[in-house]
Amino acid sequence: NPHPHGKVPALLHDGVLNKLLGVVGTDATSQDQSLSFGPQLEFLQAAVQQNPYALRSYDALGWAYLALGRPAEAEEQARLALALEPRYSPARYVLGFALAAQGNTVEAVVTLEDAIEASPETGMYDARLSYARPADYAPLIDFFEGLRSQQPDFAYGHNELGNYYRSAGRLDDAEAAYREALRRNPNLGIAAYNLGHLLAYERNNLVAAEQQASDALALLANLPDAHGLHGAILRQLGRYAEAEAALQKAQQLSPGIPWPRLDLAELYLDMGKQEEAEAQLQAIIDLEPAE
Repeated sequence: NPHPHGKVPALLHDGVLNKLLGVVGTDATSQDQSLSFGPQLEFLQAAVQQNPYALRSYDALGWAYLALGRPAEAEEQARLALALEPRYSPARYVLGFALAAQGNTVEAVVTLEDAIEASPETGMYDARLSYARPADYAPLIDFFEGLRSQQPDFAYGHNELGNYYRSAGRLDDAEAAYREALRRNPNLGIAAYNLGHLLAYERNNLVAAEQQASDALALLANLPDAHGLHGAILRQLGRYAEAEAALQKAQQLSPGIPWPRLDLAELYLDMGKQEEAEAQLQAIIDLEPAE
């Protein structure tokens, strides 16, 4: 089974914001859950007032305002956070999408490109989002299709559009969007990652997927998810020694995260290395004693 390494920006998706903040006890992937932003908004407003130096509260409040269709207030929260710390990338994402929602796409693109350069992994496809209803993605798809028509050279916008096409089950459109992102910017490693993930898990085209994963690694060498995807594909291709090296690298880059060890355990079982597999599973238990 594929492991959905990484996340996409929360944008206007209320369920994802709730999951991100942990302020409601609801599964964000519920197919019939429609969440209200009233309690979350009050919670975040209070958090900002109580601790005006907590940067995370500002961008979380900004996402909530975006979800409510209040981009001017989202912009204000982002600018407050950036006044405290100009290098704070999460607030730059909020600011970029708030500007775009107000029609200022030129400044929005510049702002988002700055944020992407600082944290490129944010554009990953998140397989958990696909459990929501396809209709949930209609506003997001409309948003990015509009951004694409206004700023066709903005490669990251094509990548994000691909993520939401894929979550909505529009795989041909998703693949085309990722390829367009790479055509516009061949160095956008996260688009290569997303395309490789799609080719591996939706198309079962492992040879092409491996090439895309290799391309992503060349651009995102310090991203554990890129090594993890490459290792998973190599495992399916039967290239076990290379898969082991890739998954070990992913584990080294993220020692406190369980998924690389789980992938390694599955690989070792394929290789007939029972003791090594058990050692990886025990390490996961030691990481998460409550699970």
